[in-house]
Amino acid sequence: MTNLQKLKIFDDNILDIYLILIFSLLPLSLILGNLLININIVLIDLTLIIFCYKNNIWKWVNTFEFKLLLLIQIYLVLNSLNSYFNLNFNDSLDGILRSISFIKFILLFFSFKILIKKKYIFQSFLKIWLLILIVVLFDVFFEKTTGFNILGFKSDDHTRIVSFFRDELVVGGYILLIGFYATVFLLDNFKKDNLNKLIFNIFIFLIPVSIFITGERSNFIKSIIIFTILLFFLNNNKFYINKILIIFILLCSFASGMIVSKDLNNRYMEFFNRINNQNQKSNINEKFENIKYFVHYKTAYKIFKNYPLLGVGNKNFRNECSKEIYFNSQDKLTYLRCSTHPHNTHFEILSEQGIIGYILFFSFITYFLFYSFKVWIIKKDYLVLFGSFYILTFFIPLLPGGSIFSTFNGTFFWLMFGLTNYRLNN
Repeated sequence: MTNLQKLKIFDDNILDIYLILIFSLLPLSLILGNLLININIVLIDLTLIIFCYKNNIWKWVNTFEFKLLLLIQIYLVLNSLNSYFNLNFNDSLDGILRSISFIKFILLFFSFKILIKKKYIFQSFLKIWLLILIVVLFDVFFEKTTGFNILGFKSDDHTRIVSFFRDELVVGGYILLIGFYATVFLLDNFKKDNLNKLIFNIFIFLIPVSIFITGERSNFIKSIIIFTILLFFLNNNKFYINKILIIFILLCSFASGMIVSKDLNNRYMEFFNRINNQNQKSNINEKFENIKYFVHYKTAYKIFKNYPLLGVGNKNFRNECSKEIYFNSQDKLTYLRCSTHPHNTHFEILSEQGIIGYILFFSFITYFLFYSFKVWIIKKDYLVLFGSFYILTFFIPLLPGGSIFSTFNGTFFWLMFGLTNYRLNN
């Protein structure tokens, strides 16, 4: 072997280690905050650009997905500029900066597909994700038992779990993404011996249970939907015990949690009582008057009606909603109508990007999911199946959720797009 060949192998090994490192750090950066998330994503994006430049790999920029995402990027920027100059939102550049920075998610989307050509790189960083998941799961149960997490962080709301996120009540959403994906990854290396079945079953059981005890009702509903879908599609030979028995044990766990924990009982019974009370009321306004998210939805819908084509621009719901024209004395929670975003993907896009942005965005979503399910039918890849349904949970009508354009929740959303896109092409 020549020195040049040895150098080439050495360089490849360094690159592989580097790729494993920057993708492994994604779950940690999500815990450490927006600054670290952005640094991590920028590192991945720059690596993609440099790698493509050095190897002359640019076919992906000619794909339909990239062209459509680029069109969305251009629309977001132009729409934010329109809001800045024409809608009296010229006190802040945040919307323009967020629209420009959307490119980071586009590059992240393609980075998995382009950079991870070796299967062992993918498997290596997902193993690290699994180890991080184990620590977070332990911490959630630890905090539920002691009232504080292993670093001493404590939630201001005693019905919720904060874990490593200090003052952010988002650990349930974190487990939903990292947990289910890392767990389903076990299927890639699945062996039909009882030990492997037991390990897989323990993880797939712990995910919805841990999300349940975080008190995050929206993410709990999402986890049950995904758990049910996976259970339906997975063969019985993947399970240590019968699937029906797993469901029974899971239901018993939820019931036991409600009985043992007064906080959990109050948290979830409040939710069911609201639903029950709403069925007894006469009109739509009365049915949802005690749910704060619905006053956000109503305000977002009014904003959309006032600006149907273009909306008010990225990150401007928070500015528009405070105007007097959105005050409604008939709404019990009208003073809570303002927030950083409407807490629902449909209302967020409609109010901030208008019908044009909505059509552009959902054209991409529809195309991607249609292709994903087509690949699932052919390959029976459970990671594609999970990724597709995870993405769909962001669009459940009326279910509250985070902003898909923000750093934290946006990373969840586009990270799953990138992971699913990677599996579609491998």
